[in-house]
Amino acid sequence: MRFNKLKEEIAKKHQVAVTDNDPVMLVATICQVFLDESKRLFERMEAEQRERFEQELQKREVKNSWYLATIAALAGIAAGIFLTLIILR
Repeated sequence: MRFNKLKEEIAKKHQVAVTDNDPVMLVATICQVFLDESKRLFERMEAEQRERFEQELQKREVKNSWYLATIAALAGIAAGIFLTLIILR
């Protein structure tokens, strides 16, 4: 957090000058530490969720590949039977 920006905002909105040792700066520091920690926590949770999502996506891609291979094989068999019936006719 830019504390100079905070002091400027307080001065502009409340017409009060705040010094570095003002108690409100302590509160601002506590809030900033809390926000920074929350941000780290959310980033970690996001990374974990992304990892779970990617793992699930890979599982589904493998399953879809198996289904596609099965469909292709069945289509090949059906085409072979169809051609055999046409030739033997």
